[in-house]
Amino acid sequence: MQRSSEYGKLLRNKQTLKRLYLLSEKQFSRIVKEIAGKHAKNSDITHDMALFQFLERRMDAIVYRA
Repeated sequence: MQRSSEYGKLLRNKQTLKRLYLLSEKQFSRIVKEIAGKHAKNSDITHDMALFQFLERRMDAIVYRA
Protein backbone atom coordinates (compact mmCIF):
# COMPACT_ATOMS: atom_id res chain seq x y z
CA MET A 1 0.00 0.00 0.00
CA GLN A 2 1.30 3.44 -0.90
CA ARG A 3 1.72 6.17 1.63
CA SER A 4 -0.64 9.07 1.22
CA SER A 5 0.75 12.48 0.52
CA GLU A 6 -0.23 15.42 2.69
CA TYR A 7 -2.72 16.45 0.00
CA GLY A 8 -4.17 12.92 -0.01
CA LYS A 9 -4.63 12.98 3.77
CA LEU A 10 -6.35 16.37 3.64
CA LEU A 11 -8.63 15.25 0.81
CA ARG A 12 -9.59 12.08 2.67
CA ASN A 13 -10.38 14.11 5.82
CA LYS A 14 -12.48 16.53 3.79
CA GLN A 15 -14.42 13.69 2.19
CA THR A 16 -14.98 12.09 5.58
CA LEU A 17 -16.41 15.32 7.00
CA LYS A 18 -18.67 15.78 3.99
CA ARG A 19 -20.04 12.24 4.34
CA LEU A 20 -20.38 12.44 8.11
CA TYR A 21 -22.41 15.67 7.98
CA LEU A 22 -24.23 14.85 4.70
CA LEU A 23 -22.92 17.92 2.84
CA SER A 24 -22.47 18.55 -0.86
CA GLU A 25 -19.25 20.08 -2.14
CA LYS A 26 -21.00 23.43 -2.64
CA GLN A 27 -22.39 23.46 0.91
CA PHE A 28 -19.04 22.45 2.37
CA SER A 29 -17.09 25.14 0.49
CA ARG A 30 -19.63 27.82 1.53
CA ILE A 31 -19.32 26.78 5.18
CA VAL A 32 -15.52 26.77 5.03
CA LYS A 33 -15.50 30.28 3.51
CA GLU A 34 -17.93 31.52 6.17
CA ILE A 35 -15.86 30.03 9.00
CA ALA A 36 -12.63 31.38 7.50
CA GLY A 37 -14.12 34.89 7.52
CA LYS A 38 -15.19 34.62 11.14
CA HIS A 39 -11.93 32.97 12.15
CA ALA A 40 -9.94 35.91 10.78
CA LYS A 41 -11.74 38.12 13.31
CA ASN A 42 -11.59 35.67 16.23
CA SER A 43 -8.21 33.96 16.42
CA ASP A 44 -8.44 32.39 19.89
CA ILE A 45 -9.33 28.98 18.37
CA THR A 46 -7.94 27.18 15.35
CA HIS A 47 -9.69 27.20 11.99
CA ASP A 48 -10.21 23.42 12.18
CA MET A 49 -11.79 23.64 15.61
CA ALA A 50 -14.07 26.48 14.51
CA LEU A 51 -15.21 24.43 11.51
CA PHE A 52 -15.86 21.37 13.66
CA GLN A 53 -17.84 23.39 16.22
CA PHE A 54 -19.96 24.97 13.49
CA LEU A 55 -20.72 21.60 11.92
CA GLU A 56 -21.64 20.10 15.28
CA ARG A 57 -24.02 22.98 16.05
CA ARG A 58 -25.97 22.70 12.82
CA MET A 59 -29.56 21.69 13.51
CA ASP A 60 -29.63 18.88 10.96
CA ALA A 61 -26.53 17.30 12.56
CA ILE A 62 -28.18 17.44 15.97
CA VAL A 63 -31.40 15.88 14.69
CA TYR A 64 -29.50 13.26 12.68
CA ARG A 65 -27.59 12.11 15.76
CA ALA A 66 -30.68 12.02 18.01
